Amino acid sequence: MEQVDKKKELIRKILFDYIPMAVTGICLIVSAIIVKQMPIKLLPTLITLFVMLLSAKANRLTFLLGAANSVLYIIGYLMEGLYGQVALAVFGIVTALIAYFSWKKDSYGKSTVFRAFNLKGKLVLTFVMLVGWAITSFVLWKLNGSAVVLDGLSMVIAFAV
Repeated sequence: MEQVDKKKELIRKILFDYIPMAVTGICLIVSAIIVKQMPIKLLPTLITLFVMLLSAKANRLTFLLGAANSVLYIIGYLMEGLYGQVALAVFGIVTALIAYFSWKKDSYGKSTVFRAFNLKGKLVLTFVMLVGWAITSFVLWKLNGSAVVLDGLSMVIAFAV
């Protein structure tokens, strides 16, 4: 019976983990070739697929590889003038390294408990995000960034999430 369960688990991994990741990787590579994307801008996205697989297995190396991958993202963002994304990637590096060094084995039961926002909390969060978006967009505009409104919005949403 245990042999059958292992075989089913392997089939599940292949069908729902590896094949979708491989198809996604192939689509990314083909798309990059079609639009003549620079390899330095494609590489971090492909590495992210591998990081996702590690993350699904709760592998501690997810954080180190993710931090190193953020450096590659920073290079691409700087080339495009997306300074909000650069700041977000730097934040990601810091949090990934903190997570890596804070990782403890057998920490089940000591996990963070998340609570839902009430209406007041949602309104405050919305207000803070709108103000943050306006400030971020202004700063990015002053830095002559590109796509400042979208860059600022995605940065603020990512920090809020």
